Amino acid sequence: MIKKIGIIVFSIAVMISFCALVFSPKDCAAKEPIKIGMVWPMSAAYAAYGMSGEAGMKVAAKRINDTGGILGRPVEITVMDSKMNPQATLKHLRDYVAKGYQFLGGPASSTCAIAAGAYVQGLKGKALWSATYSSAKSITEEHGGRYVFRLGVTDYTWSFVSARYAAEKYGNERRRLYLLNYNDSWGIGVRDEFVRVWREMVPEAEVVGESFPERGCKDFTPFISAMLAKKADVVQASIAGGDTVTFYKQAAQFGLLNKLIAVNGHLGDRGVSMAFKRGEPGVPIGAIGVSEYPYYLVNTPESQKFAKQVEAHAGLCGEMSTFGEQYVLFLKAAMEKAGTTTNLEKIIDALEGITINSHSVGKTTMRACDHNSFQPIWVGEIGWDTRGEMDTYILTRESAVKCDDYENIYHSCEHIAKVREAFKKKR
Repeated sequence: MIKKIGIIVFSIAVMISFCALVFSPKDCAAKEPIKIGMVWPMSAAYAAYGMSGEAGMKVAAKRINDTGGILGRPVEITVMDSKMNPQATLKHLRDYVAKGYQFLGGPASSTCAIAAGAYVQGLKGKALWSATYSSAKSITEEHGGRYVFRLGVTDYTWSFVSARYAAEKYGNERRRLYLLNYNDSWGIGVRDEFVRVWREMVPEAEVVGESFPERGCKDFTPFISAMLAKKADVVQASIAGGDTVTFYKQAAQFGLLNKLIAVNGHLGDRGVSMAFKRGEPGVPIGAIGVSEYPYYLVNTPESQKFAKQVEAHAGLCGEMSTFGEQYVLFLKAAMEKAGTTTNLEKIIDALEGITINSHSVGKTTMRACDHNSFQPIWVGEIGWDTRGEMDTYILTRESAVKCDDYENIYHSCEHIAKVREAFKKKR
């Protein structure tokens, strides 16, 4: 009997030693969850973004957990409210790090994302940060680093595809631009790139006016009056979330969309479109918008199933849902390639250049030089669904164009290297 006990103890010791040699101590834990801490806007005017992102992430995590997890460990998602505020974002990130979270992400605001990226980069290897939907190119260009990633397109991409589309369609007859943007890294980035592309395609273009509303603006009438007074025939805007709804409903009182063409990327957001109903004033029919995940245009069985699951979870399927899904799938692919769920350096090495096949938008690649995902984007005109399948406006099937010419819609690695070098010299 004693001999048998000795053999059992010896066998257990051998197993533990083998585990310690092959895996890290954390990997040997009894199926401890892989904890992901996200900071997204979950309240007020931008809540639709956070709710959609959380749903996409949890749908993907459930699918993974139901099939055995990642290297045998389940995925656990925690989401805190950023309130679109850098201080709130950093507080939540510090709390996550204090609790041992290695994998962090969010928010929707580029200002918050730049602050978050700088914080995580300063931890020097304690955590990995992935911005989701935050589009300021500086996040992964000037402010990029080993521990900073982004899921989603940049402001350059937003501006390039919308300016190209609008200029090709209206550039011969409409050349007087009015600019309406937030006075932050994202808003300025969108404005600059839009104007640059528009002027390249329409050399006679003229910027006749510019305004900088605050986030949460309640009264856009002074800006609308200025557009009309300047006789603008195109208005480029980067306002987002509830501000988009407020602007277009107030613009309807002036008949603005009957007098000019509106180009506003966020009009393609599902969370924005749900605020407009048929027969109500202010529906931006004919305006130009973009979307990273217009699920009604992605006609694969996987995407349709994913969209229904997200909608059941959050009440809507918005653009952020694809980034939530991609976060989990990129992490899974990298961990399985690296053979570890805890060695951050090996996971980052594996992330660089890896490709996943998401249920939402299909293949997406994490570019090594800037840690930015290559993701398609759709641009088109706002209108009602002629098939009657959608109860809100959409990017119409007749007008929408899928843009995946990545060599054009993303900055090159050579460009990014120059930008980073110039930024270093300024500091």
